[in-house]
Amino acid sequence: MHVDRSRFLFLTASLAAAACNQAQSANPDIASGAKAARASSSGDDAEPLANREAEASGQASVWLEIEPGTEDKPRPSADKDCSNSAGQPRACSLTAPSSHCESFDSTLALCRGFPEFMQPRAAEAAVDCMLAASGTQAICDWQIWQQCTGAGLQATCVDARTLLTCESMSSSCGGGLDVFTCQQALSAVRPQHAERVASCIQEFCEISFCVSEFWTF
Repeated sequence: MHVDRSRFLFLTASLAAAACNQAQSANPDIASGAKAARASSSGDDAEPLANREAEASGQASVWLEIEPGTEDKPRPSADKDCSNSAGQPRACSLTAPSSHCESFDSTLALCRGFPEFMQPRAAEAAVDCMLAASGTQAICDWQIWQQCTGAGLQATCVDARTLLTCESMSSSCGGGLDVFTCQQALSAVRPQHAERVASCIQEFCEISFCVSEFWTF
């Protein structure tokens, strides 16, 4: 169940305030003394109860900055039975829809290269994506590179050991680099290429480029 922490803290503070008011009503002497103390305090000193409770718990500068919808997002992990070695990429027998098909040769080279630098599981999904577009205008579009590279990443079993590396790179990139996609990328490529891809991501803060286009240069 998703819990919005900011709303939870606000509700907690409201309930605490209501309980406090009831306690004061039950003890007139205490309540009158509290009113006198409040009267002698300036408006600037009357800090909201929610802020005081948040500061006491060390949450003052945290819960206000959490992006809605990401508070309780679980960290990615791969199924123990998931294997990136399981996969048999088909031959890249791509065809162009016409004699004029921009970037077709480069796309064909990338398709044939998927099994060379990707794990079998990811390569199989990426090649299948290319074959599905064969003979259509989509195979002539540069976007097919990102689409099919993405298909390979989505099929990948994420290696939990890549988490710290990707969190560090995301921080270096100003938080604009998606940690989970970074983990998919480092898990999708063959082990001997992982360091090279990581260096590329660290430098350019781009994932698709470093997994697909990077290999054509």
